Formats: sequence, C-alpha cells, structure tokens
Amino acid sequence: MIAFARDFLDRAAPLDGASHAHAALYAVAQGTLRVTLQGGAVVGLAEPAQFAGFQGSVDMPSAILLEHNGLHFEIQVDRGHPIGKTDGAG
Repeated sequence: MIAFARDFLDRAAPLDGASHAHAALYAVAQGTLRVTLQGGAVVGLAEPAQFAGFQGSVDMPSAILLEHNGLHFEIQVDRGHPIGKTDGAG
C-alpha cells in the first residue's frame, strides 16, 4: 500500500529532484511543503503551488493537502496506525 501511494505521489505531485519513496518526514516551512529524505537532504515539490494546506503542527503535520489538475488529495500521517508505523514518514 505504501509503495503504491508513493508511486502515485511521484506522478501526481513530484518532488524537486527526488522521489517520495525516499521521504522520511513531511513538514511545512514558510507556507511550503518541505520533505526530509532518508539521507537528510530537504526538498520541496517540483511545483510548490500544488501544496494546498495541512492539519496538525508545521513540524509534524497529521494531514497534507495537495492539488493536481483541479483535484485535491490528502496524505494522512499517522505513526500509530498499523500501516503508518511501518513507514519512516508515518
């Protein structure tokens, strides 16, 4: 399930020079999505305007809202869920 979701994210809301497959942490800084990769590098979206909002704290959001072709989709981050706790980014 996680691999499918990350593949979808790579196609619908790609990162700038990186893959969601390597995401370790999603956060928000100065109104933009910032993704910390497994190696420690921090990147944003290839198209920053795709970031539509978030819920939770800026350093550890519980939901991230993205937009692609006029449709919105949400990344749910739940490190306590059986699926989320097996994934580095939750």
